[in-house]
Amino acid sequence: MKHLLIVLVGLLSINTAVAEPGQLFTLDVKLSHQNELFAEPSIMLEAGKTGEIAINGTRAFTLKLTVDEQADNTVKITSTLDSVYGEMAPVVVAKLNETATVSIGDLAIALNVRKANL
Repeated sequence: MKHLLIVLVGLLSINTAVAEPGQLFTLDVKLSHQNELFAEPSIMLEAGKTGEIAINGTRAFTLKLTVDEQADNTVKITSTLDSVYGEMAPVVVAKLNETATVSIGDLAIALNVRKANL
């Protein structure tokens, strides 16, 4: 039985000059190992704050994410993934609403960020 634990934690209170105060983003994430999808979580984060997603079980992982809005409709995504398949800590700059993918060996993370609609 899989257990899902999603925790939104504000570890950093860094606000960029571009981000609106309290700007919320939704991150859709796809995690894969050897081209096989093993998780597809989503999380809502405030700009500059760090959130964490943790899953227990045979496909266990912990993923920490921070989004900082940049100029020209782009965001900087800082991530740390610790999984049963390996670890990675990519930092990418991507356009809003476009998927950025990072692969290291057999492990891959695809990130898509959009402004949250509440």
